[in-house]
Amino acid sequence: MSGPMPDEDVMSIIKKDKADVPKGLKKGDIYFDDQGRELMKISKLDRFTKTPDYREIFALANRADISNDVIHHLIEKGSDFAYLFEKELINAPKSLRAIPKGNINKILHLSDIRIAWNEVYSHIDELKILNMINDAGIKTRIVDFAAKTDVFIARSLDDIARAELNAGRQLTENEIGTITNNLKHLLK
Repeated sequence: MSGPMPDEDVMSIIKKDKADVPKGLKKGDIYFDDQGRELMKISKLDRFTKTPDYREIFALANRADISNDVIHHLIEKGSDFAYLFEKELINAPKSLRAIPKGNINKILHLSDIRIAWNEVYSHIDELKILNMINDAGIKTRIVDFAAKTDVFIARSLDDIARAELNAGRQLTENEIGTITNNLKHLLK
């Protein structure tokens, strides 16, 4: 999967009128639209007035069991700057990542990534106070940092999985922290 870029069609949420969707489709069913794009039905809503459950979107798009994962938004849906992005982008499968629950989530998601986002938001706030950034600049910084978090997550999960395979057991919090600390340069 690629990062959260608005112009990509792969793993995007596309709004379709009810009349443009074949009848009888269920959630998760695949069909082709009049442009030849392979699409998946993710919502039973006649109008796309609200975004369906992002966990369900991720599970359908990736055909994955996510019961042991938390779903990370590359562009945070609850940030003060979420209004700059369409909910279809924020909740698109390309903008979501599964992170295993437990120590990995605690260190990688709730600590490392949270601290890094807080630093980004703090810097944006400072620039706003000085009138040195507008909404387009904020959006660019957020998309750029979301791409960095995507690389950080992928590398961290790969290195953790490799270390667990080599150790023949789950890693401790300290071991996970050591791995993610060695990769924090990816967030700069």
